[in-house]
Amino acid sequence: MARSRSPQFLAHFDQPRNVGELDDTQEGVGSACAGDAHRGEHQLRIQLYVGDSDCIEKTAFKAYGSGAVIASCSFATEWAKGKTLAQLSDLDAVALCEALQLEDSERGLAVQVCQALNRAGDDIEQKQNAD
Repeated sequence: MARSRSPQFLAHFDQPRNVGELDDTQEGVGSACAGDAHRGEHQLRIQLYVGDSDCIEKTAFKAYGSGAVIASCSFATEWAKGKTLAQLSDLDAVALCEALQLEDSERGLAVQVCQALNRAGDDIEQKQNAD
């Protein structure tokens, strides 16, 4: 029997926030992908934008897969707004699973979402250091 979903999960699944994409050519934008749709898994892309404030001002994601990937990306990108790049590691898979009450079988997905969030931040830092 399928488990019922938490109100937080349903809110992010029914009305996902930050769906779309940011302009990769814009200064301050970082991107990262996770998953492999060719192997029957979900696939996701998370993008972050850091402006002059040194805080994340805009976020976006695109996802293919289960409701859990959509809700997780929506939650993670919404959570990241206003945070510094250093604060991105504060959201880990355990915290994401607890916030959305994800099933044990979805823990790997939560790990990938958090890793993509952090890699998008790393992408911004690499671009800033290259300048």
